[in-house]
Amino acid sequence: MAETLNHLNYLNLAGYILNSFITFFAASILHLTDISPQSASYQTLINPAPYAFSIWGIIFLSQGIYTAAQMHPSFRKNELVQDGVKYWYFVTCVMQSSWVFIALGTQQYVLSTLAMIGILISLIQLLESQYKLQLHPSVSVSIKEFWLFQFPFEIHCGWIYAATAITLNSCVIRIGAGAELQYLMALLTIAMFIFIPLRCLQRHPKPNYTIPLVLAWAAHGIFQELTDPKDTIVETFSEMEIFIVQIFARMLCVGILLGVMVSIIRNRVMKEMWRLGYSEEQERLRGANAAPMETYLA
Repeated sequence: MAETLNHLNYLNLAGYILNSFITFFAASILHLTDISPQSASYQTLINPAPYAFSIWGIIFLSQGIYTAAQMHPSFRKNELVQDGVKYWYFVTCVMQSSWVFIALGTQQYVLSTLAMIGILISLIQLLESQYKLQLHPSVSVSIKEFWLFQFPFEIHCGWIYAATAITLNSCVIRIGAGAELQYLMALLTIAMFIFIPLRCLQRHPKPNYTIPLVLAWAAHGIFQELTDPKDTIVETFSEMEIFIVQIFARMLCVGILLGVMVSIIRNRVMKEMWRLGYSEEQERLRGANAAPMETYLA
């Protein structure tokens, strides 16, 4: 008997349709301001190169696949959907749609910043819910389930971390802060990007590799952008300040990639040691419980 759809399945579908429509069509239909001129007006030291934003294509594609998969009879009652995602994806879509209206319609940077933080919080709650679910001994997540039901939100969360940082740096410019404060804010942002991957990679027993890799992608984009910085950046900051942020971005990118590699190797070694230790313990218990040899010779 096929599993029936419930309100969470319909909320996921409604959220994706709403978010996609607002993102791709609302600006032209409602004649909202284009985001590109606004971004150019408030160029920060940590704005990545334009190609970095192509990650949105992966985000929307993967979440479209998720939305379709969770409507399929085989996955409607999947634990990662029902008890993991719950209603958090719908909240994420509503917050992101609100951000589009606020940022492009009203151009209220304080409200748009709060909306961006709201997107980030809802995604963090979603991933935390999925993570805690996997700690239960009865829950086992296959590779297919990871790509369908976890990856779309991990890559989204990673990029929203970067987008929130850019938004906060833009706010510093909007309030009329000088070059010194803007420079300090850029350095603090890069420092924050160090702690997020560390926290993700140290999670046991399920490290998160997607978010660190997304932040490495953002850091590489920052490095590439500063190889040929915009005129506003050149006019505001010294060559040394631009160079320092650029080098820190490169170091961050390389450091994250090395951290991911070390984490993967470490976890594989630990799993192999646990497996070998478990096998030896089983052999020892079997040996201890075995009947004495004299029994068989009698």
